Amino acid sequence: MKLATPYPAAAGALLCAVLAAGCVSTRSAMPGSTEDRARAVTVRIDNRHTSASSLTIYLVPEGSRDHIRLGTVRLAELREFKFGRQLRTTRWQLLARETGGQEFRSDLFVLQPGDRVEWRIGRRSVWVNPGDAGG
Repeated sequence: MKLATPYPAAAGALLCAVLAAGCVSTRSAMPGSTEDRARAVTVRIDNRHTSASSLTIYLVPEGSRDHIRLGTVRLAELREFKFGRQLRTTRWQLLARETGGQEFRSDLFVLQPGDRVEWRIGRRSVWVNPGDAGG
């Protein structure tokens, strides 16, 4: 199990740069065909943070400034998102951003088509369950 770490926003300029980069990739790709659905990555977010009324969740590829916006999770809400784009990299990080507040980042983890990622933010944990995309 890999742990996520609270990460307060460092400076306004850095936050603006991150937000601008995040606007590049804000659509979540919904898989269409049966094969696409089988290869889609499922990201399940459990927001148990005690003070964040809502968190915007992003999937961030290693070495990239682009953020793929998955959606928003309210306090005490459990949500599931599907990511159906072709995985060009295998190492990813989850980012949860409170409006005007803290950021939470997971450690880097490996993703393959069909995997399921679960992140409990209040417990600061993230884990990946391998999918069965290979057959």
